[in-house]
Amino acid sequence: MRILYLYSILELLAYGLFITIFGLSAALLFGLGSFIVGLSLLRGRGFSVLTQEMRSRNIESLKAFNLSMFAGILLIIPGFITNVFGLLLLLPAIFQYFASRLSSRRYGHQRTAEHAHSDKDKDLHKGNVVDGEYQVVDKDEK
Repeated sequence: MRILYLYSILELLAYGLFITIFGLSAALLFGLGSFIVGLSLLRGRGFSVLTQEMRSRNIESLKAFNLSMFAGILLIIPGFITNVFGLLLLLPAIFQYFASRLSSRRYGHQRTAEHAHSDKDKDLHKGNVVDGEYQVVDKDEK
């Protein structure tokens, strides 16, 4: 609960400082503009794009999708600090930094079936599917 109070105080101080430097109209335009940018990010990256990303099973594009959705949510939330963080997350260098941090923590050593073999192995076995059955035989049953 203290974090929420601290966040509220920081937001008020940040908006107060922004208003004293740039004026009230600039602060209102900044808030409205960031809301519109955040809304367009969320609309452009809707559920249809999410289902396409999940079908492709490409972890890199899924991470990019998640980060851009998070940036859109940050831009929609009223507050100067969240707007600044949302805009910073849209910068390519910062976006790549967080994408790499996300992959090292969340996806760490997990590998999908696509990444189980190297690219060389994929080219060798492209299109070849082996279907078969097996039976476990104990040494005692022989």
